[in-house]
Amino acid sequence: MSFHRPHPRQRRTCEEHKAELEEENYHLHSELQTEVDLNCQNESRINQLERDYSRCEQEIQNLNREIERLENTSEEEMWLEESEEQVDRLRCRIRAISSRKNTPERGNSPDLYNPNINLEMATITEVVNAIDGFLDNTADRVIMSDQIKRATGQIRQKEQNLHQDLVHEQRRRYDAEAERDNKIIRRQNAGGVEQLVIADLYQLQTNARNQVNRMLDNITGKRIHIGILLQEKFALQLLYQRNAHHLQRSKEDIGQILALQNNPPNQINMAGIPQPFFDWGDDIPDFLAKLRLYLQNQGVDPADNAGGLPTGREVAIGYLRRCMRGKTLEWFDDEITSKANWELTNLLDNTGQANLVAVNGRTAVQIGNQALNEAFGQSGTAIIKLKAIEGPWNEDWYSRRSSY
Repeated sequence: MSFHRPHPRQRRTCEEHKAELEEENYHLHSELQTEVDLNCQNESRINQLERDYSRCEQEIQNLNREIERLENTSEEEMWLEESEEQVDRLRCRIRAISSRKNTPERGNSPDLYNPNINLEMATITEVVNAIDGFLDNTADRVIMSDQIKRATGQIRQKEQNLHQDLVHEQRRRYDAEAERDNKIIRRQNAGGVEQLVIADLYQLQTNARNQVNRMLDNITGKRIHIGILLQEKFALQLLYQRNAHHLQRSKEDIGQILALQNNPPNQINMAGIPQPFFDWGDDIPDFLAKLRLYLQNQGVDPADNAGGLPTGREVAIGYLRRCMRGKTLEWFDDEITSKANWELTNLLDNTGQANLVAVNGRTAVQIGNQALNEAFGQSGTAIIKLKAIEGPWNEDWYSRRSSY
């Protein structure tokens, strides 16, 4: 039998791989954090561009409303044209009144007696009434002449006012047209800016999407690399654990071989046999062989269940518990050592007891012996054991069922 000691270089290689994995994980975490920060900055910039785009849309809407308002000025222009026509009619009437003032004879003027004339001045009405009641005397003509002069003066004043209003209205119309042209130009410029903003926004979204895709591809590649490294690390750990386990077993085998060589098997209390240990996943037959040899070395008989306290079985159970490690020790304490109450799940009808109270007064040994040795209604007839347990080393504790 040959034993191979693992080379120290293998352990250093595992540690180097572990350090390399930790360093790679740190770098990947740093790069991922950098990508996340960059993505947050891109999102902030996209949000700012969206706000600018909304502001441009609002300004365009305002310009559209202003253009509509300026287009409505055409109605005011029509009103100005009507005002100009009305001024022309007033001028004609003024000229007619002036010519009538210089005429000594009374005539039938259609302008003076037209019922459709709608003048707002009381002096004109007085003039018309004076003409209708024209007298030949000089005093009446003088009075009528003064009235006509006052009326013509008022008409001239109104004409001047209307002319000034017309000039102001034309100037306002020219200013409105200039403002409308300026707003149309600004609207066109805003439309160009809007197109530029939309193009920049689309370009930024495309760049951000491409950058995110590159980042996802990079992360996917790094995750694949991490998975490969973790698989290699796990394989190295398994190899290391297997080598360590084989080394431990080899050391134990060497100790047992040396103990058997130095102490014959028929000699009690042999020296050099170490205490075996058992953990979850270890080989059970191998452990039982070592435990049996160890108990023989200690002079403990697990089959001794009727001697003085403590019995050999109880001592063997104590040694067995000291051999347990990890999860196996937890199971042993929960299911074997600390179990206080046991629930009977199968009670045969050949106990020979009248009721459950009488059964409760019987011990487990009495019920077991009675169930094994006597059938119901067949007192004294022995039962042949088909699967009886011969010795403590063949017990199967997996079949135990208990509850508190």
